Amino acid sequence: KNLPKFQFGPAIVLEQKKCINCQNCSDVCAKQTGGGFIVPKEKSDSFEIFPSKEKDRDCIYCGQCIAHCPVGALSEVEDWQKVKTLLIHNKKKVVFQFAPAIRTSIGEEFGMAPGEIVTEKIFSALKKIGAYKVFDTSFAADVTIMEESEELIKNILNNKNEVMFSSCCPAWVKYVDFYEKD
Repeated sequence: KNLPKFQFGPAIVLEQKKCINCQNCSDVCAKQTGGGFIVPKEKSDSFEIFPSKEKDRDCIYCGQCIAHCPVGALSEVEDWQKVKTLLIHNKKKVVFQFAPAIRTSIGEEFGMAPGEIVTEKIFSALKKIGAYKVFDTSFAADVTIMEESEELIKNILNNKNEVMFSSCCPAWVKYVDFYEKD
């Protein structure tokens, strides 16, 4: 098949030639977003997926379509080659920042015990490949929690009847941006 390759925003790539017509991606997208950004377009004997044309729908880049694709037709956009080029040519100072979850999950990819904390190994590895600076997001997460807690306490003490949500997950934030009701 000579089907087109789609890139959904900055995060997700679909290679339709790998697609087996299971529709897992469109089903989970509909559940995740309350309507679906990935929509199937039936053709005689093939199945094609396209971005929804609805103005109120947009991909939130949650990655559930990738996780539910059994054949790898959907994948994340990989920028590691761009980063590698920056590190090799050494013309820019490259800064890495990683989420707290990485320090306990990435070790398993290298054969370490599940849950083993590998923060120092991450810092060392990134510095060895040329990183200018490496930051763990956990400090910023702690500051955010303290600010949110203070806001919540003020709201409770002032009898404000408001709902408060918070998340550092980009997909969750984008979901709220797209689907919040005034």
